[in-house]
Amino acid sequence: MKFFLISFIFLFSACSGENQSPKAEKNEYHPTYTTDLEDSIKTLNLQYISWACQCANWATPSDIELYQDTGKLSEHSIFIEPATDKLILPDTLGYSGDLIMFVGQFYKDIGYPKNYPKTEMQVDKARVFKYSSYKVIRSNYRDFELEKSN
Repeated sequence: MKFFLISFIFLFSACSGENQSPKAEKNEYHPTYTTDLEDSIKTLNLQYISWACQCANWATPSDIELYQDTGKLSEHSIFIEPATDKLILPDTLGYSGDLIMFVGQFYKDIGYPKNYPKTEMQVDKARVFKYSSYKVIRSNYRDFELEKSN
């Protein structure tokens, strides 16, 4: 009986140590690679692209038109990063085709937005636009909700 109890405790402690490792990995973020912003403040109309990956998923409508059929749209897509937590986009934004006007600055170097979580999927670095304000031009949230309910 003692052998069984000791074996159970050993097995339980070994298994519980394995479960802690993935939790630590879930809290890992990609390094941003830069903190320097370009000098010029820009106003960009960006459209959300639904990729099947965790890639940079915003692009200008003109880039989408130019590169959509060439397979090079991902090279022209960008990440966005809010200047403050108060500017984080709500869950009702970020649907395919959403168009939002952002005001802000690009980082000088390519990388990832702050607190961009690491996953098993390799994500390419891209330009990052740090926005200080935004205005919704077109939201497809209602269309998405209607399709879901049908």
